[in-house]
Amino acid sequence: MAAKVANDWLKPIPIENVEETGKELGRGSYGVVIEVIVNGQRCAGKKLHNLISEGQVARKFTEEALLHNMQHHPNIVDFLGVYYAPHSTLPTLVMEYLPMTLASCLESNNLKIQMKYAILLDVAKGLIYLHQKNPCVIHRDLTANNVLLTHNLLQAKISDLGMSRKWADTMLTKAPGNIAVMPPEALEDNPVYDHKLDVFSYGCLILHVLTGQFPQPTNQFKPKPSRKSADDYIKVPECNRRSYYIEKLPQVSDLTSLVKQCLSDDPTKRPEIKIASSIIEEFISHVVVDGVEEVEIRELGIGVGVEETAKALLTAELTSLLTASWMTATIVEGVKIGAEDDDEEEDGAEEEAEELAEDVAIDKQLENQTFLL
Repeated sequence: MAAKVANDWLKPIPIENVEETGKELGRGSYGVVIEVIVNGQRCAGKKLHNLISEGQVARKFTEEALLHNMQHHPNIVDFLGVYYAPHSTLPTLVMEYLPMTLASCLESNNLKIQMKYAILLDVAKGLIYLHQKNPCVIHRDLTANNVLLTHNLLQAKISDLGMSRKWADTMLTKAPGNIAVMPPEALEDNPVYDHKLDVFSYGCLILHVLTGQFPQPTNQFKPKPSRKSADDYIKVPECNRRSYYIEKLPQVSDLTSLVKQCLSDDPTKRPEIKIASSIIEEFISHVVVDGVEEVEIRELGIGVGVEETAKALLTAELTSLLTASWMTATIVEGVKIGAEDDDEEEDGAEEEAEELAEDVAIDKQLENQTFLL
């Protein structure tokens, strides 16, 4: 039965020279992600647990492969194909290997504020791509755990399309993702929702990224001020359920209004993700560097996204270091000139040699300098 399900829903994409290393990269309730070597390249292989071989889960798994295979964008994790392990009737999904999740980086608190905005922009660009597909693709589980970063933090990519659905599907189920980032319409018994579900989750992601804390909502209902029965409750707006985190947004950030719009109970009042992307992009061009000086990031060579931001920051730090080194060398030279006034001719050759040695030392220092973002 399992083989029939797999073959009905997925034409296998042959991948030669596949080696399973035995290293486990992650584990969930339905499956496991393992390390595989494909043609000498380190990749991630996603497979179901051995006990889950047929039924709806297996069908959705192969459906994920089909859906993921149709998505090609710099901010979506690359799907490389599938293979069948020996004695297995279900395929293993092979994707590019990315070492870090956004969630782990937020926990370690090692992301600069500029990089956080650039990551949010990359995620928005990935969502724009999914939402503009025909039919529209809804991710349905957008959290920091499902945003992966390249090893040098130069790019953010949306992962785990296993929960995604085409909006044209005749039967939409209750959203299976983290309910803490789900809008109210997705949690109904007979849910009716569209791509604005992802916009709501994106608003929660903004809060998580900029505050460093997962925006756990408060109770959905609260007693009426003058209730007359135990069932006399009123619904709390979704924005108010996360007001604690909204108030903790950095003062430099002007994204409070955007977050509140994304978290609107009414999906028609949430902005399109393209609008949110434009707001983030505009803000990136006016970020505050090190809390001191406001700069136009575009003047440093930034386009949009994480990679351009990293390059811009690197250029800025390099320029700062070079300027500081030049000023130090100039001061030293000025002191030496003052000391040489009485006997310039006698010691000229010796001082010239010292200057040359100092220049060489400065050059060596710059050559060995490591710049960390």
